[in-house]
Amino acid sequence: AEDRETLRCQSDLIAAISSLGNYAEAEKQLRSLIPVATRVLGAADRETLQARKRLAFALYNQGKPAEAEQEYRAVLAIQQRTLGPAHRDSLGTQSDLIKVLTTQGKKAEAEAEFRRQIATASRKLGARDKRTLYLRRQFADFLLDAGKLAEAEKAYRPLVADEARVLGPEDRETLLTRLHLAPALFLQGKQAEAETLLRDLLPVMTKV
Repeated sequence: AEDRETLRCQSDLIAAISSLGNYAEAEKQLRSLIPVATRVLGAADRETLQARKRLAFALYNQGKPAEAEQEYRAVLAIQQRTLGPAHRDSLGTQSDLIKVLTTQGKKAEAEAEFRRQIATASRKLGARDKRTLYLRRQFADFLLDAGKLAEAEKAYRPLVADEARVLGPEDRETLLTRLHLAPALFLQGKQAEAETLLRDLLPVMTKV
């Protein structure tokens, strides 16, 4: 039968195969499933898009990041057009795309995608929405990993203040952001400030 429930069950079964690490088999089955889902449910249906994201995931885990990128871009374009760029599904796919770009060493593209994502989330959801706060921390971490220390510091400082206001000063996420700020400071030669920050954090983090 070619109906929504049957296609969903098939997709979930393939996801289970993928979760066991059999990505090649998952890819094979998804390539058969997706054309059927597209024909029966439509190219923009959530089940069809979920199957395509699962295909991208299987490709990525087989060491095929370029193919995964192509699939994520196609899904994201549909989601942004039909659901809007700030929808949870769109933001999630955008994060997947950023990961694949980063893996391929396309750091400039990944950074540009990050900036678009955060601008959209800040505008549509608010800069202090919990989802936006999470994305902002991911971006600050990206900048730190890229060695853009001054920019990372600039991203972390207002984020710490916003997380403390929204989540609480001793919330795990707030504390993690403060912890990540420390190396951004230390590697810029601000050792004293980094040391003070870590000393302040130690007694609080031992309670969490």
